[in-house]
Amino acid sequence: ERPLVVHLLAARCSMAGSQALRLPWTSPVVAFLLMLVIMVADAANFRRECHVACVSYHSFKDSLKAVQEECSRDKSCPSIVDFSGNGGMYAVCKPGTEYRKWSKVCVERKRA
Repeated sequence: ERPLVVHLLAARCSMAGSQALRLPWTSPVVAFLLMLVIMVADAANFRRECHVACVSYHSFKDSLKAVQEECSRDKSCPSIVDFSGNGGMYAVCKPGTEYRKWSKVCVERKRA
């Protein structure tokens, strides 16, 4: 499924006998601003805490945004874990997990 920004960028309106008219929201500047708003909205749903990790996790991903999106869609997801400080990946914490101190690792807990 394509993100909303991609759908908006693909939107065009054609006029008979003339060049395609670009709608205002297809401008690269507007597209960039929309992407920033979406990223900030996702990040605002989480509270970051470092030097701690959940001990039970799944769904490893290459990007923080990917696990944030997965956790946001799952009502039972309590948080995500960021192992990138140790050269690792990102994962979704399992419901009921415990947390412990862990050097160079951060947890992002979902806001209520």
